[in-house]
Amino acid sequence: MGKRKELDCVCTVCGKKYKYIYENGRSVGSHNKKKCNSCHANHGRFSRKDKMIEYKGGRCQLCGYARCNRALTFHHLDPQIKSFNFAGNHSRKWEAIQKELDKCILLCQNCHCEVHAGVRKV
Repeated sequence: MGKRKELDCVCTVCGKKYKYIYENGRSVGSHNKKKCNSCHANHGRFSRKDKMIEYKGGRCQLCGYARCNRALTFHHLDPQIKSFNFAGNHSRKWEAIQKELDKCILLCQNCHCEVHAGVRKV
């Protein structure tokens, strides 16, 4: 069994202090010497969402909003044929995500709320 080593680190993204743990020259866990586990995972999630937004045209399909990707969401046109929610499923295969995205339109948060409230029609 290899020797376990720890290094005190500070995440360059969020500033959190954490231990970088490695055995036999390899990291244990998803963190690295620059990012904590949470920030490392979030980077993957945000990258996947950026790709999903690009696939759907990059802007709200009702009002054209495109300033902040975090303010954009995917609205299922027919909830009866929805296979899964995107939240928590960013690690699915891209082909499965594309198939689900084809059942959706891209909306900003305001338009999405208005559609669900019946104020706007898709």
